[in-house]
Amino acid sequence: MSSTLPVDRTKVYHSLRRLVKSFANEKQPFRSDYAETHTVLLYNCQRENPRPHSIDSAQQKCYHTYGYYWNMKGSYLMRKLFCEISPFTYKISTYKERALHYLRNFPAKERFAASFAAPLPIIVHRHKSLIRRRLGNVDLRLQDNKAINLSIAAPKISGVLIHPGETFSFWKLVGSCTKAKGYKEGLTITGTAATKGIGGGMCQLSNLLHWLVLHSPLEITEHHHHDNFDLFPDFKRQVPFGVGTSILYNYIDYRVQNNTAQTFQFIVCTSDEYLHGELRSSEALAQSYHIRKEDEYFYEKDGQFFRHNKVYRVIVDTRSGDTLSKKLIQECNALVLYDSAQINKDLLRSSDE
Repeated sequence: MSSTLPVDRTKVYHSLRRLVKSFANEKQPFRSDYAETHTVLLYNCQRENPRPHSIDSAQQKCYHTYGYYWNMKGSYLMRKLFCEISPFTYKISTYKERALHYLRNFPAKERFAASFAAPLPIIVHRHKSLIRRRLGNVDLRLQDNKAINLSIAAPKISGVLIHPGETFSFWKLVGSCTKAKGYKEGLTITGTAATKGIGGGMCQLSNLLHWLVLHSPLEITEHHHHDNFDLFPDFKRQVPFGVGTSILYNYIDYRVQNNTAQTFQFIVCTSDEYLHGELRSSEALAQSYHIRKEDEYFYEKDGQFFRHNKVYRVIVDTRSGDTLSKKLIQECNALVLYDSAQINKDLLRSSDE
């Protein structure tokens, strides 16, 4: 929920003059220690519309007009990143990150999973996730396109064997998602917003793989979280909040390594409604792996709502049934970005608790 600021035109005018001088003087760090500075954009806003404007709307106007924006507390101003200046600079930054990713991996002697075979005999874990979910006001066309994208990518992973000592890399197998390969414009997450892009929907595939891996002894060697923000209200949620992944071709990857003595295999496919996945093994496991969520609730702080939960991984001996270990793998305190009216009231804690 946005807070509003009373606007003093005289203060705004003088704040604007000080800011203009700061823009001209590049030797000075662009900081503001006086509270009224964050009303700078309200000066022009007020000329067009006399109503008070929220901090959020002023932030956006400042960001797009001058290339600066406030942090969440509104205490100082920051420059745009180079990749945020224009689509061209974003592309340059992308190529730079891909080159750095290649250089970082060049001296590594990892053996990547690249062989395929018929399904192995033992099912370690299986799961399915709904492809078309209700996500706020997201265009349903993007959901349909996501289904197409997943149907193209899934066969590139299905059947892959992860032999002892090998590393599974999502992007090594899926490759780039381009129009030429048949990918469509689907849903993507950029920062705190749902956007669209060619190949959108790949996170759902990496999320599925990650959920399967959590139920196995495979070691996760690269995993980027997607848990700082709660973008959409729950709709038929099957897995705990915060156990997803964030990927971006090809330098934000999802990788797991097989440090066991047996071979593992991913089997994935799509149907009209679901993305299906299995993790298989050449031999039965001596332990079973379970994911548990605890201490889940929503709470309000400084006029904003947050989502909290803890996710544990429990390992159980399959013969005796004894719990061998219980480890906290994720604790979330995510900012809720949708209407607070859509929060599950049964999970909402009062400020007194």
